[in-house]
Amino acid sequence: MDRPSDSLKFFADQLARQLSTDDGARLAQLLRLLSTDPPGPAPAPGASAGPPDVQRVGIWQRTGGDEPFVRDQERRLEWPMWANAGEIPAKAGGRRVLLLGESVARGFLYDPAYNPAGVLAALLESRLGPGEVEVVDLARTSQGREIKDLALAAAVLEPDAVVLFCGNNWRYELPTEPLERGVLAAAVRERGPAGYREHAEEFVRRTSEEIVDEVSAFYAERGVPVLWIAPEFNLADWRDPVANAAHLPDDGNPRWAALYGTARAALAEGRFEEAAEAARRMVELDQGTNAAGHYVLADCARAAGDEDAARAALEAARDAQIWDTTVVYAPRSTAPVLAALREGAERHGGLLVDSPELFREHLGGGIPDRRLFIDYCHLNAEGIRVTMAAAAAALLGAFKETAVSWRELLAEAPGPEAGAEAETLFLAAVHNAHWWQDGELVEHSIERSVGLSDRLAPLMSAYLELQARRTPMLMCESAERLLKAGSPQIQRYLFVNVRQYLDPLITGSIANVLAKYGQDVRRQVEKVWIDEHSVGLRKADLLDPSYNSAGRQALELQWSTPGAPAYERNYYKAFSARSVFFFVGEAGRPVELDATWRTPHPAGAGGQVSVEVNGRPVATVSGGAGWERHGISLPGEIVCDGLNEVVLAWPSPAFPGDAGIRRFSADVLAGRTPDPYCSFGDVHTFTAVAGGAGDSDRPGAGR
Repeated sequence: MDRPSDSLKFFADQLARQLSTDDGARLAQLLRLLSTDPPGPAPAPGASAGPPDVQRVGIWQRTGGDEPFVRDQERRLEWPMWANAGEIPAKAGGRRVLLLGESVARGFLYDPAYNPAGVLAALLESRLGPGEVEVVDLARTSQGREIKDLALAAAVLEPDAVVLFCGNNWRYELPTEPLERGVLAAAVRERGPAGYREHAEEFVRRTSEEIVDEVSAFYAERGVPVLWIAPEFNLADWRDPVANAAHLPDDGNPRWAALYGTARAALAEGRFEEAAEAARRMVELDQGTNAAGHYVLADCARAAGDEDAARAALEAARDAQIWDTTVVYAPRSTAPVLAALREGAERHGGLLVDSPELFREHLGGGIPDRRLFIDYCHLNAEGIRVTMAAAAAALLGAFKETAVSWRELLAEAPGPEAGAEAETLFLAAVHNAHWWQDGELVEHSIERSVGLSDRLAPLMSAYLELQARRTPMLMCESAERLLKAGSPQIQRYLFVNVRQYLDPLITGSIANVLAKYGQDVRRQVEKVWIDEHSVGLRKADLLDPSYNSAGRQALELQWSTPGAPAYERNYYKAFSARSVFFFVGEAGRPVELDATWRTPHPAGAGGQVSVEVNGRPVATVSGGAGWERHGISLPGEIVCDGLNEVVLAWPSPAFPGDAGIRRFSADVLAGRTPDPYCSFGDVHTFTAVAGGAGDSDRPGAGR
């Protein structure tokens, strides 16, 4: 007899809960959704497209039983995501270990110079002997839940053990089936963002368990040990961007915003008890759906020397916005994923390297940070060495070799060459700056990079020049210098995104470090900015991602970021009280700003929008629910050479509260990308041009 699908069972459970309420409209909506046909059967696990006589494992394929697997020429664009191996030979006489995973297992920013598979192979060979073991590297950057199909298909490689280092990309996905959309919409309508989070946690837990159970059972039937590596997160260093809380019932949003202001002010002044109390009340209001309160609690706990409380708060911050599909957050292993890996390994009698516990032991109880990570979840060389030492110890035990501790193996684990480490640190600095991290973390990586290799200073200078140019990246002479002087690491990672951005944070960090070595790159970059981006040359669109990204406001950037959920929203939305923009000017030269904006949720008469340039107030303009165009003249004395900062300070909105939650729920039900945050202000156009240029098009010109 056919059994109901998991999604249908989950829906029925939620429907039963709704039956106990009095909300007839919501119940009717759910009942109407029951008439929708359920989805058809899923394809068989591990099935792959193509002729039946072709065997495929990732990008490799073969057409005969004894032939090697070779890379598929039709999938050349995928090759950089995988190990740089032209073929996977037929199994020889020794043991074969498969390493599957995502970018952490790939050795992100180190590979191909250094990676986990190479370290694992070296450690196993040191104990089993040369030629007695082979590690096949099947890790793929951006690998998600499809790792299950890869793991099942990889059985054709005849492994003696399978290692799966994964979970960072097992994130929440908006439901596409009408039945489950109805469940989620009802949960949001009833419990707001907290209902959304509960649904997200259930989805992540359920889908993670399915992967662990199916892969574990599949290999258990074949007598092949499976080792799961549960990932850790850079808890201490990483901070997700935060804005206001999502729509809260009643007057929850203005209360939350006031408490956040109190908490930040108290924290800055060292009044930790007051800050912690405000943060606890924030978490009560948002029910754990925003990281801001948890970050304040973590800072207060660390100030008091309570590392356990700080760790708990940072783990809560890591998981707080598991539900939020409107922003691209850094990959991570959340609590539901970790629970699925731990419980699944135990349930199936599998092996487990529990990285959170392993790193706690390695750091003497310390909270994981830059000592083991290069960014949010990707490991540095020490993190790779520790993890692979623990993996090798577990595999040697499974092979019934002499028991050995991971600490003993750690002493034998190879590290990268100094040049490769230096390049990785430089790449990590760029990566972290583009993920909105603070200058201290970015500058720390730059400092270490330059200290390891004198080759890096010229590469950094060339990179800053490259970013400052308007000429397409691959047509720049500075790009040629980078490609000639850099390693395959530089070529692989630095040129993935071929769009240039004004980069004040990475520019400032590199300039600060190189100044210690007598190099003034700041002036060089400012000259290129002025020569190529000055508003004296052409009108600048401050909403263009090349300029807008300099404001470092993650939620606001989503509308203009290709691939982001809110892409092509058609206008900029501000999710906090201050919006930051930049233009390139010349000292003493007046500038005309031209903006069209609105305050979509005006309180009372709409309030006033304050405009500041380089920290100085220049105008106060009325706000309102309708679109209005405003021209603002900037006198030359407040304009400086290079980047000039423009801040729009929005009036506090009339938060929609329950009405916002109802719209949030309706979006979910209709299959639209939800809009769970209140906008403080919307900007349709925003340009800057030198005074006297294009005056006839300026608002109010000629009047």
